[in-house]
Amino acid sequence: GLDQLVVRGIYRDWHWQPLLQAWKYNSARELDNFFSSFIKEVRSMIPKDIDVIVPVPLTRRREGDRGFNQAEFLGKVLSEETGLPICKPIKRLKNVEDQAKLSHEKRINNLIGIFCCINSEEIKGKNCLIVDDVVTTGSTLREVAILLRQAGAKSVSATALLSGGLVVR
Repeated sequence: GLDQLVVRGIYRDWHWQPLLQAWKYNSARELDNFFSSFIKEVRSMIPKDIDVIVPVPLTRRREGDRGFNQAEFLGKVLSEETGLPICKPIKRLKNVEDQAKLSHEKRINNLIGIFCCINSEEIKGKNCLIVDDVVTTGSTLREVAILLRQAGAKSVSATALLSGGLVVR
């Protein structure tokens, strides 16, 4: 599980959903500054003892389709704001059906076993902050957190721009 989760807003609020979908799926990079300003707002709420920022990885294919990794983009913004390094010890092994297209029940199991830790030395004994754009069921964060803890992370917290509703830990 997570030690702490900080989110900026609710995904289903009228203005978030179309903006995030345009940014993520239609390469509306003109929204970079808009989303940067909102992720900066969580800075004061994240734990003060964080050592490294860990963006949720995408596969190369999905990153190529989107033109960027939105979690990595948000992680870099936080890195610039805090001076904390970006760390990429987790790799996504395969593409699965996009979480946004699945029911709540299917989301919970969709990501089991699709990540692996490729560099435990980067996080051993460190306080890690996972960064993602949206958290709904918590499945992605849970899977990444499990790997970070197994690799020796001292603590694992997370932040995201938006929450889609219920978070299962």
